[in-house]
Amino acid sequence: MNWLNRDIPYSQSAYASDPDGGHTYRTDCSGFVSMAWHASTSYTTASLPSVSTTISKSDLQPGDALNTSDGHVVLFEKWIDKGAGKFSYIHESNPNDDMMRGQDYLNGGSDGRIAGHAASGYVALRYDKTVNG
Repeated sequence: MNWLNRDIPYSQSAYASDPDGGHTYRTDCSGFVSMAWHASTSYTTASLPSVSTTISKSDLQPGDALNTSDGHVVLFEKWIDKGAGKFSYIHESNPNDDMMRGQDYLNGGSDGRIAGHAASGYVALRYDKTVNG
């Protein structure tokens, strides 16, 4: 929520601090997820799978991610209607929109897309250092 409230501008070369100020992360989509996971560095959409486990999309919990092979990742926020596959997410969108909150369906709804990318290309990930409770 910190980056969303601060409306951190999108950039693949700039960095911003996390809420405690102890780390900085690239201000693109994967840097945002790295920050949310409080990772030791900014990962890319290609390297996020190396520090996470693939899970079923139906098992998504707040803080998990949906990552695409074509270079975008969103942070799963919550289920709106789990039975229908409707959820909300937060992501560092693009240079025109920056930080955004969105809603969609796991199948992408009427256009088959989530955050502008084919819904079928997303893989659900859970950070390996996630602690429940």
